[in-house]
Amino acid sequence: MEKFSVGKTEEGSFRYCGRWFTQHDDFTVETDAEENTRGIKPISIDKSRKGTDVVMEKELTSLRSVTGSLAWVARYCRADLAYKVNELQTIQRPRCQT
Repeated sequence: MEKFSVGKTEEGSFRYCGRWFTQHDDFTVETDAEENTRGIKPISIDKSRKGTDVVMEKELTSLRSVTGSLAWVARYCRADLAYKVNELQTIQRPRCQT
């Protein structure tokens, strides 16, 4: 610890890089990104739109934003979501309308 400059040392339960870490008495460690997950908002698409309509640039931007947020959650706390999030990230860029 003398060689590296760190802010402060914490034990038990603490927040680091957007996640809560808790070490239990049996030394198991739990991580929680609930705050980050609650911040992800659904994409709003007008109900009059059809599945065959051209994707609007605003919709594509929203999809990318939500997918990026979900990727962070999957990477750091919810490995069970990784495959589904990866599938969202591999969607080919559709024709867009501005």
